[in-house]
Amino acid sequence: MTRIRNVVGVIAGVCCAFNSALAQNPAPAVRIERLSLGLNDPTCPGTSLSVGSAIALSRMNSADDLTLFALTDRGPNADGPKVAGSDLDSKIFPCPKFVPSFVEVVLRDGTLTAGRRVELSDASGPLNGLPPTSGPSTTDDEIALGPDLRPIVGDARGVDPEGIAISTDAPNDVWVSDEYGPALMRVDARSGRVQERLRPGNELPAIFAQRRANRGFEGLSVLPDGTLVVALQSVFKRSDGEEYPAILLYRYNPKRKNGTVHAYRPAEPVGRLSKVKLGAVACVTEDLCAVIENGVGDGSDLSRLSTFSLRGARDLS
Repeated sequence: MTRIRNVVGVIAGVCCAFNSALAQNPAPAVRIERLSLGLNDPTCPGTSLSVGSAIALSRMNSADDLTLFALTDRGPNADGPKVAGSDLDSKIFPCPKFVPSFVEVVLRDGTLTAGRRVELSDASGPLNGLPPTSGPSTTDDEIALGPDLRPIVGDARGVDPEGIAISTDAPNDVWVSDEYGPALMRVDARSGRVQERLRPGNELPAIFAQRRANRGFEGLSVLPDGTLVVALQSVFKRSDGEEYPAILLYRYNPKRKNGTVHAYRPAEPVGRLSKVKLGAVACVTEDLCAVIENGVGDGSDLSRLSTFSLRGARDLS
């Protein structure tokens, strides 16, 4: 099942990777004939590395010769049992030393092959995928359990990567969205070193800290002018306990280091909005963005692709 999910994740990511580049250089559809990723994770023996969290287009020599950056998430995890004395949900992390990363993947002549793996790190060393229990991104959403089902104490360097976008101004700058914080991270594409980490209440509007448990930043895209568009995964609860009737997006200008907050409203009854989760976001221009909505309609497993425009959108910040 793990291998199947990896394949599906890669193919799904490829479908969302072409945004601005293909808008400027239209190309025929790409057919994937063979997969040969063969990714193993030394921190988690016996498992293959999943790189389907998000994918961004790095280079396009032709329609049959592409280089992609494929992102992992926080690593293998599963729902855990209730922990005595706590009302929080728990997650089992069978490989607590997992290092979130992105992998350079080449799609050439219908075959996907994996290149170098770049681990995310900061000045103190490799990052990890455990819920942070200290520092500015501290989260009390869930309890991390190790493979022996004993609680694991995280630190300030835990991240849950969900979206990836490559700067249009600086090819060696990669932006990654972190679901924990939530946060936006500017990463050196060559070394994996985090150069900036933008957090609510500091560099980002404080309202994003009100995101629901495990529903922080998800989809991330970049406009041709270098502006980033990132979305929360779900609606959030206001200070009065009521759910906000829309999902928040953030439009961030890395050059000016400021941004605007916007509301995205799925076409669902208010009572069902809490069940909707946004996935990948891809903006070709200010006038044309696409988003995957999961959990729509009468079935919680239904998804749809919707489009929207940012032009003239009201700033809620």
